[in-house]
Amino acid sequence: MSTIALPPDYTREQLVAWLKIKLGGSVWRLEGMSSQNGTLIEAAVDEALMTYSTQIPAFRWDIIPAGTAKYPVTVRSDRPLPVMGVARVDFIEPYNSYGMGATGFGLTQNLTGVTIPPILSASSGGAGEIVEFMQWRKSFQRVTSRKPSWKYDDLAKTILIFNPVNYHACALITVMRDFAAVRLQHKDLLKNLALAFARTSLGDARSKFGEIRGPGMQSVGLSGESLVTRGDKEAEKYMQELKAIRPRLLISWD
Repeated sequence: MSTIALPPDYTREQLVAWLKIKLGGSVWRLEGMSSQNGTLIEAAVDEALMTYSTQIPAFRWDIIPAGTAKYPVTVRSDRPLPVMGVARVDFIEPYNSYGMGATGFGLTQNLTGVTIPPILSASSGGAGEIVEFMQWRKSFQRVTSRKPSWKYDDLAKTILIFNPVNYHACALITVMRDFAAVRLQHKDLLKNLALAFARTSLGDARSKFGEIRGPGMQSVGLSGESLVTRGDKEAEKYMQELKAIRPRLLISWD
């Protein structure tokens, strides 16, 4: 059987042509299903891309304005792919949000009018006093509920922010990948996953016929059930590989 070699950064069209050859396009003409084969292959590629994106989504950032209590996460012109979810939201304390400037030195009141402890007045200093101040500041946030928290409403596609204050926020959003956004090091995995899905779909279609009559009325078996078994087994293998890759891609920092 003839074959073609896929380049490392193959296109979708090249993948579709490769899949047709790998699955034996000449047999399809005998089945009388040539009009359906293109749809079968395209569907297998779409399924593989969906599976890949679910495990290894693309990341996008959204900036949430200060004081926003509800922030809708929608598909925008600069982010046309569907939003899958929100991975994390980080709040950014603006300059002087506590009336203390960038470092907290030299100011005596925060926005609520509460006097800042004199440990960081302009005339004092010292590492021990800074540590004491940081402990006080953490307690102040807890007592006054000034530190916000969040959760994501998946049905409403909305980020809900509790205790919103004069903070901006960065939301890390996960979106589907289009074909061009598949990582080069994962191209081989995507190719094999698409082939596995295509084998299963083709095997299911062939099993409905059982066998056909070829030239001279010879019986030609279509091996539908064996294709389904092979495709399912290979798909499970490659999906496990995807799940093993995902933890290494999650963004995490303190």
